[in-house]
Amino acid sequence: MSGRPHHASERSGNRITGPSEGYVVRRYLSLCVALDTPVALSCWLMAKHGEWDQLVSKKIDPLSYLSSASFEVDYLAVSVLSKAQFLRTSFDRRQAAVEAFWAAESACSNTNERISLLEQGLICPLQADTHGVLHRAREWLLRTLGASPSSLAKQLDPSRGVPYRFGPGVTTLVKGEFCGADKYTRRVDVSPALYPFWRDVAGPRWAAHVEDVSLRASNKVTFVPKNAKTHRTIAVEPHVNGYAQLGIAELLRIALRRAGIDLATQADNNRSLAGVAESLDLVTIDLKAASDTVSRSVIWNLLPEAWAALLDTIRSPYGDLDGVEFEYAKFSSMGNGCTFELETLLFLALVRASGSKVWAVFGDDIICERSVASTLQGALAFLGFTVNVEKTFLDGPFRESCGHDYFHGVNVRPFFWKELDVTLWWKIANDLRSFSFKFEAGHPCRRALQRIVRECREDTPRALRCLVPEGYGSFGLESNPPIDFDSVASRVSHLGDDARGFDGFSFQAVTFRPKNRSVIGDYQAYLRALDGFGYDGTGEISFRKSGSWKKVRLYSLGVWPKQDSSI
Repeated sequence: MSGRPHHASERSGNRITGPSEGYVVRRYLSLCVALDTPVALSCWLMAKHGEWDQLVSKKIDPLSYLSSASFEVDYLAVSVLSKAQFLRTSFDRRQAAVEAFWAAESACSNTNERISLLEQGLICPLQADTHGVLHRAREWLLRTLGASPSSLAKQLDPSRGVPYRFGPGVTTLVKGEFCGADKYTRRVDVSPALYPFWRDVAGPRWAAHVEDVSLRASNKVTFVPKNAKTHRTIAVEPHVNGYAQLGIAELLRIALRRAGIDLATQADNNRSLAGVAESLDLVTIDLKAASDTVSRSVIWNLLPEAWAALLDTIRSPYGDLDGVEFEYAKFSSMGNGCTFELETLLFLALVRASGSKVWAVFGDDIICERSVASTLQGALAFLGFTVNVEKTFLDGPFRESCGHDYFHGVNVRPFFWKELDVTLWWKIANDLRSFSFKFEAGHPCRRALQRIVRECREDTPRALRCLVPEGYGSFGLESNPPIDFDSVASRVSHLGDDARGFDGFSFQAVTFRPKNRSVIGDYQAYLRALDGFGYDGTGEISFRKSGSWKKVRLYSLGVWPKQDSSI
């Protein structure tokens, strides 16, 4: 693992690749030496000897620290590689995900049986106040959603109707490398329950081009990387179902906005509230496999019947895992376009019904008053949800929500090196550079980190060595010191057509340009445009992943593709 790295550009011509696993590990070892704490030393020893299982499993306890500064350093040491997909651990990540999937299904089955017994009056919740929470949650959902989806649909543009749409991911019919227009296919598949309505969902323009409709009751269960120990389970939906789900999700978003949550900005609200949570006596609660444990009975028990029926119509009642079809005990999985909105709505209803006056909910990231935490957790447990003890903070100085971690109100969120992609060349250097400024000038750790940053910049392939202003680290190597626009940016004024008459600054950067495909005369591209995605008149449409890295000129008010060269 010694010696200078060979640049990908030197080995393979113009093809640029990310750094090697060995290079990233060397940089991690250097980071641990620079941090120079007992915890960092233990991490160094594990990494040096390839004890990856121990390293990615290592945790520290916030209650063992008195200051945010000391906690932040050790928190970084144990976290940087915790989500690395490239480490050679002994964990079977797919098998871990499969086991977690079936455990969630088992939990949902138990919840379905438990709620059935509750509705028959044969059992009572363990906590006496859970009955009241469930009753108040139903009433709140009825007021918020209305008895029928038509009440919310009236708020939509009548000329557009429900904004059914495709997301960026794959479906059961379209996978691999594709562009958005490819999803407007002549052949579609749809679940049996949604089949009678597929023309209404697709609309007359697309439906007129469809030549074959297949029934498919199951979605396809698959797995994507999550962290160094396990994968994340998702389900690929039938073609028309996925299109319908994102439209109904917009109705749920309208309901959430009516309740004070705009999902476009709520993550920021959660983060802001988490920063002051300790001082306001608020707690942060996270759930294990939240979307995978929303059981069928929870939806039918809490939501107005018409809403439950609508959501039931567009979901997949069956799944297919490794060629084996099974009936879901859960209501909807990750991959269903409604799942995130639905779980946000459910958890918000339960938080409000538990009596919290101050709250924030984004998916399963929950913030509420400490005084209601026990009541809320009792209701969640009865409904089959499991609190993630490692990520739930009821006491002490630490709070966590939506990717921000706070210790006594100071954001101590570490950075992560996850994948060996091209941008990791910049990310390593930029992460270390940014962290170095947390120490005073002259501090040994700051000097050590900045020395590593200089080495990282020298190691970066020449074609990627663009120096960019601070805050533009996804396009190159950030300038040093922290704010130094003049060293990397040329001032521009009224640049005419190129900059559309705006003042600002410009600088050279590197970005990925997707490959385009000509769509002149392509009916699918026009259907996509008529579906509300627009048409820019260029006669081209972009693929998802194919393309190349190019040097471009960025402007402070936007990106204009004034390409200098291809890499």
